[in-house]
Amino acid sequence: MDNNLERANTSMPDSMIRPSLLALAIALGSSAPLYAQAQTDSSVSASQRFDIPAGDLGEALSHIARQSGRVLSVKPALLQGKRSAAVSGQFTPEQAATQALNGSGLNLNITAGGTWNLVPAEQSGALELGLTQIVSNAGEDAWGPVQGYVAKRTGTATKTDTSVLEVPQTINVITQDEIKALGSQTVTQALRYTPGITGGGFSDRVGIFDEPTSRGFSPTPLYLDGLHLPYGGGSTGGALQIDPYALERIEVMKGPASVLYGQNQPGGLINMVSKRPTATPLHEVKLGGGSQDRRYGAFDFAGPVDDQGEYQYRVTGMGLDKNGEADYVEQ
Repeated sequence: MDNNLERANTSMPDSMIRPSLLALAIALGSSAPLYAQAQTDSSVSASQRFDIPAGDLGEALSHIARQSGRVLSVKPALLQGKRSAAVSGQFTPEQAATQALNGSGLNLNITAGGTWNLVPAEQSGALELGLTQIVSNAGEDAWGPVQGYVAKRTGTATKTDTSVLEVPQTINVITQDEIKALGSQTVTQALRYTPGITGGGFSDRVGIFDEPTSRGFSPTPLYLDGLHLPYGGGSTGGALQIDPYALERIEVMKGPASVLYGQNQPGGLINMVSKRPTATPLHEVKLGGGSQDRRYGAFDFAGPVDDQGEYQYRVTGMGLDKNGEADYVEQ
């Protein structure tokens, strides 16, 4: 054990302090996470010697975290009644923790910030490579469909598949299910219930241009799959308006984003994510109508091309014919 750690605990052996606190937390049935953290020395190597007998899982993980200087955040309810396998030999801290978890029904999950936590094995979607486990977030990615109204992943803030909880900026995601529930006919309408976003623009252009305002800055830049869409308002004309039916989700990122996207507004940006091919066959035709002689039609077809599902496709199309609020104005 590191010399600094030995001096810090001269009043009482470390092995007497940690197990007592852990046992107390479990006995009380606390729902608060259990934290274990240790100071590390730059001389600590990636591979260390561990000699931990089989026993209480919480004690074993706390020992490994202290010895290796890792941060462990675990709900005591997950550890209650769990036993650890013996860990003896030269391992990296992650390998040692994984060895202790063998047969416990839990897997090690490492966040982007390096914090250790545990997830049930049947929910982790983990792939085992030797003693190291890589935890994936199966069922949703940053550019795919979202079941329901709450998205857990985003690709706008970092341009990588990242958890929304780990993004340092505010991210609001409007899913396709929410777009349908709101009956939104434009991107601006889909953003009506998003904090900090207003319709913006001019009243005579509503429904023709999407000119949302984020935190008072107008117009907020619009992106499609991370690529900037030219602004067509004012005297330039020719705005490229995207039908929300063609989108998988609409993501609003608040705050400056010039580092990733170039010259931008301080209020943030709006990134629209287009629909992607799916492995599940999809065949949908949509017809609609409304006031001002509105006639609308759309179709969405997707599925695998070959029997193995290696190649997939998606074809989406929309058509709209509508009169404007003023005479002789059509859309």
